[in-house]
Parts: sequence; C-alpha cells; structure tokens
Amino acid sequence: MNLPSGDLPIDTAPLTSWHFTGTLRTYQAEVLAQLPTSGGEPLHVVAPPGSGKTLLGLLLAAREGHRTLVLVPTTTIRHQWLRAAREIAPDPSSVSADPARLADVTVLTYQLLSVTGDGSPFEDLARASWVDELIASGRSEVNAETWLAELAVDNAARFRKGIRRA
Repeated sequence: MNLPSGDLPIDTAPLTSWHFTGTLRTYQAEVLAQLPTSGGEPLHVVAPPGSGKTLLGLLLAAREGHRTLVLVPTTTIRHQWLRAAREIAPDPSSVSADPARLADVTVLTYQLLSVTGDGSPFEDLARASWVDELIASGRSEVNAETWLAELAVDNAARFRKGIRRA
C-alpha cells in the first residue's frame, strides 16, 4: 500500500534525525543492543505499565528509519505516544494523530480502524492498493477501476471484504 508522503524531502529517511537525549534504563539499553537492526520480523514488547515501552518503541522506529504507524487501544495511551514522540522529534509536525495527515509517526486508536465504508481515509488507501494489485496482475488501470466500481454495486459484501483485506 502506498501511503501519502506529505512534505518529506525525497532524500531524507523518516525518523533518522530523531534524537533522545535522556538516559535509558538498563533493560531498555539492553533490548536496543540485542535486537538486530532491520530484523524484518514482528516484534512484541511485553512489560508492565510505566516500564518505558513507549520510548523503546519510538527508539526502535527511529533506528529503523521507516515511517511508523502506532496502533493503541485507548486515547489515553495515544496521547502518551504523541507526547513522547514530540519530545524526541526535531519537528512536531512529523508526529500525527490524524489519519488524513500521515506523518513520520502516526498514532491511531484501534477503534478508528474498525470502521470502513463511511468515508474513512483508509478505505481510499485500501482501494488504491487493490487497484495496484489488479494492475500488477495484468489489468489496465481503467479495467481495474471499472471492475471495482461494478463490484461495489453488484456485490457490496465482497467489495467490503476486499477493502478490509487490502
């Protein structure tokens, strides 16, 4: 899926200019030291509340240098991530909680993603991704767009299932 790039210069990798000037807890430093760079595998950090998972997550994202989407269960935790990210981001606009304005780090609640078909910006992104998949499988762009438009009318349930998958 291609995400909008916002106003990032093409030659600047996201998050590489983020810098933490504080002191890490011993176990945070050990985790950062032991995890391979660009591991490519999913990572789940499990630790008690207040143990520094948010900072650790941000530092791992910064080390990887990729735009990052953080999904959280509550608005309270969303605010925690936003506050921590803005503390280490050189530019506050590189952090967002707005799905219509994706940034280097975008923090959203699960609930925001659970609703599709109501004009959600994620539906547009999913539809564009689906069109790209159809083109990659040999369809023309016009044919892919037409097929999806017809599917949305003729078989709305299959269309919604495809949008959720994309």
